[in-house]
Amino acid sequence: LLLEFLARSFQLDLTSDIGVTLLFRVTKVFAQPGLSDYIRTGEDLLLQSDPSSTHQTVKLSPSSPTDLTFLKALFIDLEGPMFEYHSLFGEETHEAMQLLIVTVQQARSRLMAQTQTHTADPEQDKPRSWFSS
Repeated sequence: LLLEFLARSFQLDLTSDIGVTLLFRVTKVFAQPGLSDYIRTGEDLLLQSDPSSTHQTVKLSPSSPTDLTFLKALFIDLEGPMFEYHSLFGEETHEAMQLLIVTVQQARSRLMAQTQTHTADPEQDKPRSWFSS
């Protein structure tokens, strides 16, 4: 899901309020305390290749332990048999994040340049009259 959002985020206009707000909200969700540890643990469990460990119980929440086999089957059922999982902490995600950071910095630079040119020309701020010649 994150990789798909990253791919689409390069199409956002990061100089507009809407694009920046969308990016901010998604970033805020993924910046929740402890979320990365939770996701990393889940990835490690789902990607285990040890067949003897597939029947172990995983505690996703304090009240509901879940069988790892059930989780893997549910994951495959939701994503489809042809789905190829890409680790959230893998190289592909890291490269996409680095590219997004560069894109955000470029958008910030463009906005700063636009702001400076706008404030440098005070004639632009004056109202123009239809009757001026």
